[in-house]
Amino acid sequence: MILIKSTKKFTVKLLLGFLLLGLAPHSSTAQSFTQMMEFADEKIVEGDYYYALKYYQLAMNLDSNSVEVLWKFAEAQRKYKDYKKAEYYYGRVYAKEGGLIYPKSIFWLSTMEQYNGKYESSLEHWKLTKKVFKKQKKGYEYKKSQQSIKSCLWAIKAVNDTTDYLTNPLPAPVNSKDAELAPVIYDNQLWFTSLKADSINYNEEVLTKEYSLQIYTADQEDSIFSNVGLLKGVKEKGSNGANGSFSPDKKRFYFSRCNENFECKIYVGKVKDGRITDVDSLGEIINTPGVVSTMPHSTSINGKEYLFFVSNREKSVGGLDIWYSTVTAGNKYGKPRNVGRGVNSLDDDISPFYDTIQQKLYFSSSWFEGFGGHDVFYAENKELRFMNPRNMGIPINSSQNDTYFIVDQKNERYYYSTNREGVSYAKNQLVATTFLPRICLF
Repeated sequence: MILIKSTKKFTVKLLLGFLLLGLAPHSSTAQSFTQMMEFADEKIVEGDYYYALKYYQLAMNLDSNSVEVLWKFAEAQRKYKDYKKAEYYYGRVYAKEGGLIYPKSIFWLSTMEQYNGKYESSLEHWKLTKKVFKKQKKGYEYKKSQQSIKSCLWAIKAVNDTTDYLTNPLPAPVNSKDAELAPVIYDNQLWFTSLKADSINYNEEVLTKEYSLQIYTADQEDSIFSNVGLLKGVKEKGSNGANGSFSPDKKRFYFSRCNENFECKIYVGKVKDGRITDVDSLGEIINTPGVVSTMPHSTSINGKEYLFFVSNREKSVGGLDIWYSTVTAGNKYGKPRNVGRGVNSLDDDISPFYDTIQQKLYFSSSWFEGFGGHDVFYAENKELRFMNPRNMGIPINSSQNDTYFIVDQKNERYYYSTNREGVSYAKNQLVATTFLPRICLF
């Protein structure tokens, strides 16, 4: 999720940065380098990785031998999701300092190589990572290196195996140069989340945009989509609305709402004439104060309604976990339960979807044996115990992020989102994301 904010203060700082480099004759190179680094660090805190990269690049032009700027440049490229450049600069950092200053340089080099599909090279570097963190065997980095060695060995063999699925990105106007994700089926429509600009304006000669995630609808007839429009009743000024899901009777619509600090809660509203009414936040049983609650998925299991969702609440295995709650009378929620270590891991486990016919829980994870990034897995349901997740394989999965898998049972189609190489994307000064996710059909 990315929210880009532009302010007058930001514009002044941007112009000041260029003044420091070229138009301020009395400023020293050392001062300029320090200023560029400080500006870049501020942009990282704000989540504006595009401009952070610009400032780090300016600082690197002044001192190309600085390990600090190389490290921060690599970090910004990773957060910007340009994994190829991130791999290159993590490699430069590790070559210079051998993990003595930045021990995670080898960790992230291994990760980026895995994301780029370089499994044999990644495997060797994960072995080095394991040695670097061997004194911290209970730490995340050591355990991740152990698991990633297994994943690379698995991927080297599995990369040559393909399934019978044929995947195709959805055409315009659903997919665009912006981000599209979290598809859900409603009668003859596709509802989905997209990252789009709210407004365009010029401020002191610097072009800016205000972006937010919101839910849109599109009419669907076979594989033809039309009439894309903002879902009415969900959008709230200053917040992101995303990740929709219908109750089993299609009378209620759950979704996530996050503020500018990415504090997310789950909301629900009534479905009426293609819009959402009477929107209200779920109580503290679900939206526990101080934790993330997001990615709701409502379903029916053995005649009972359940709400699956993602949270980092207390007793999570690690990062974001998948949880579930019983729903009675449409508005009473039982105490959330963790779906267990068979699915949840030390990494983020996200975007749950339950197939009521096959009785499988689909989800995405970057922990289990996979191709890199988040892969789609499924685990069979045995009395609400989900064990032994299986990778969906190629071409559904890739070395990038494959998420939000859903089943259209009526039309026997599957949808999911991916940011794999080859999808259309925007990469310019207004959109701080590379390889934005696209919705695919197979």
